[in-house]
Amino acid sequence: MSSFSSIFFDFNDDLYPDLFVAIDHTSDEFFWNRAGAFVNATAEVGATHTGNDMGVACSDLDDDGDLDLFVTNITDPSHVFGTTQYNALNINTASPLEAARFSDEAALRGVHNTYWGWGTKFVDVENDGDLDLIAVTGFDEYVYLRVGPGSPVYRTPSVLLINDGTGRFSRLQSAGLDDPDDSRALIAFDYDRDGDEDLLVTNVNQPARLLENIGSPQGHWLQVELRQSIGENRNGIGASVFAAVAGVTKRRDIIVGDSYLAGSPAEVHFGLGSASRLDVLQVKWTDGTESSYTNVVADRFVRIVQGVPDADVDGDPDGVDNCPAMVNPGQENQDSDSRGDLCDNCPGVPNDGQINVDGDPAGDACDCDSTDNEVWAIPSDPVKLTLDGQVLTALTWQRPAEPGCNSPIYDALRSPSASQFASATVVATNIMTTSAYDAASPAISSCLFYIVRAKDSCGVGASSSRESGTSWRLLP
Repeated sequence: MSSFSSIFFDFNDDLYPDLFVAIDHTSDEFFWNRAGAFVNATAEVGATHTGNDMGVACSDLDDDGDLDLFVTNITDPSHVFGTTQYNALNINTASPLEAARFSDEAALRGVHNTYWGWGTKFVDVENDGDLDLIAVTGFDEYVYLRVGPGSPVYRTPSVLLINDGTGRFSRLQSAGLDDPDDSRALIAFDYDRDGDEDLLVTNVNQPARLLENIGSPQGHWLQVELRQSIGENRNGIGASVFAAVAGVTKRRDIIVGDSYLAGSPAEVHFGLGSASRLDVLQVKWTDGTESSYTNVVADRFVRIVQGVPDADVDGDPDGVDNCPAMVNPGQENQDSDSRGDLCDNCPGVPNDGQINVDGDPAGDACDCDSTDNEVWAIPSDPVKLTLDGQVLTALTWQRPAEPGCNSPIYDALRSPSASQFASATVVATNIMTTSAYDAASPAISSCLFYIVRAKDSCGVGASSSRESGTSWRLLP
């Protein structure tokens, strides 16, 4: 057989990697791995596309839990080139009694034409939760020698096909992929670690292109890297990662040999749309074991280590994590007690016992009134002021970071001692500005102390919207 690309992956969950081969001029082929012995099952699974198949993309396009395959071919309207025309999109339609059954839906879904296609990837370019499709194109020297510059497959651009959310695609142009390079390999990865997928494209007798994804707006996302137990497969090649969000489970797999003459990083990327958390994140390791996490915070890079408990998936094992229920990779702990700041009900004062008499979120060590059953925050330490005896002496303070709502309300209190605020005099109460006046007339140069406490009184947050767009910027 004459093959440009192939994929080893476990299509039937028996822990043995099966083999799909994209073949030039004759039918593609598919082999089941029967405990190390490969059995040709091309006709059985329907992987019979015949053409000049070059590159392969493999992922769960339709979110049904199994793997689909996209294969690039030659599509030449003049019919000079190509054993057959059009790409193949092998949607896995297997019944519960079948391990795999492919149906070519390239034309139905609008992904059949990518010129003379080579490297290809499923990529969620906007992080909206739907996999889009990119293919790079070329073979210019050969086309020019055979036909000349008039051929419809001479000097063609890369093709970006956007998923409309139903699994059907339309081509998006003017997104930074329109230069007519003679391209071969395509890798999608987040090179600048900003949460969206960038592209690396190699070309024949031309410089490679690194294309930064600068499209906006972008949805929420999660990038997952695996560390399998010590052995030869440390990066978890062949493992599957599942993300359950709002009743839909998305599958991504650690596949490093897809596209064409390219090796992708051993990590998976989830676009999550409007979801800022995952209901469940699950890993199926290549030895058959599983790891599962709930209520996972999005918009970050996570590394999952097989066999190491890490409930918040922040990279700190639960046994040494000072806040195992919340993401805190920096292990911040400003008061140096046993609780990390995110789990501490009074992060500024050591309070290992987390005593909280009134049951509000503020521990007694930080609570201005431990019996008020409301959230109080102290913007700053008690302020020492020397008053000049004038009436309506002004007090000012800064809005606190917490409660962090739109409209906190404040009380200002006065005490003759920095340690006796339990019996302090209220100067102003339930005000919404960050200033107040003390109408008292203390003796000239008397020393008084003031404290301001802020209570959460949030209103309804505002909403906003932005126009959609997807684009890349070429980097030097």
